[in-house]
Amino acid sequence: MRKIFIKDLKVASPLNWCRRWATAAARSRRMHRGGGMALLVGVLMPITPIGNGARLLAECSDSGFCRLPVATAESDRINTFAIGVRGSFSAGHVEDRRVLHEVVALDASWKPWSTSSVLLEVPVVRNHGDRGSATGLGDVLLAIDQRLATAPSGTWSVSAGLRLPTGDDQKLAGAPLEYQPGLGSTDLIFAVGWRRAGFDARVGYILALGTNGTEGIKLRRGDDVPLAVGYTIEQEHIAIRGGLQAVHRLSNSTAVDSTGRRYDVPDSAGTQVNLQASLTYALSAQTHLIVDGAVALLERQNNADIDGLTRSWSLAAFIQQSW
Repeated sequence: MRKIFIKDLKVASPLNWCRRWATAAARSRRMHRGGGMALLVGVLMPITPIGNGARLLAECSDSGFCRLPVATAESDRINTFAIGVRGSFSAGHVEDRRVLHEVVALDASWKPWSTSSVLLEVPVVRNHGDRGSATGLGDVLLAIDQRLATAPSGTWSVSAGLRLPTGDDQKLAGAPLEYQPGLGSTDLIFAVGWRRAGFDARVGYILALGTNGTEGIKLRRGDDVPLAVGYTIEQEHIAIRGGLQAVHRLSNSTAVDSTGRRYDVPDSAGTQVNLQASLTYALSAQTHLIVDGAVALLERQNNADIDGLTRSWSLAAFIQQSW
């Protein structure tokens, strides 16, 4: 199989693209005959097909920043589609009592242009713990990524996402949000990404709009600022990435008391820092398998888990087919 490297596809014209394609193919054949391993550089994180982006698939204690497509790699493939299935298993807590989260999500992506991608994720969620269990449709995520430019300083991109309150935030009556399939609020998610020679960084902003419908709480989350950094090594069909992600809550969440007065939930802000690792394996040119996980190095404490997002650890697997 001829292997075409991402760095050889960053071109400004069809003529240059053809020249670099031929050069890369010839180099790949020589390395294959010699049994060499090719190091791929200039990749933000493990790249999924057709610009579905470099995404982490484990739960990351935020409302969707880590699953935004980021830093689409330019290629000749446009107007292409991909369908994937993600399964994840993670653990959170409510007042030091463990709550387990299971997610199966359908992932559909479309690449209308060589530097853009659109993503739709539809999850089904099951949460269970001492208070019972709840299963149902989760919150749908719609996102878009746009690669801006490649310069000596690196490749830059912007992403935006909309998390819709399609999940029921009152599925299990009287239970905290940690048990509910949905958060109950619409979230706007923004990110700016950078990558260069295997290194990557992203910073974003998560704006929670409105309140959820949980009876007696009407929680309104504070805004979050997420930051992620990492490094990727790719050899032959395998890519491995390690990194850190931090999520900082800018202000306390607010809730409504029995009289209808809105008040700050004390100690509901805080910072979460996760250690993350992922492995991507190319089963074929159109099929990728990704396994990744995250564990909290610094976990939000006190009342920060009132929003149902805090995770102590998470594991995920994802398989995707493109056309």
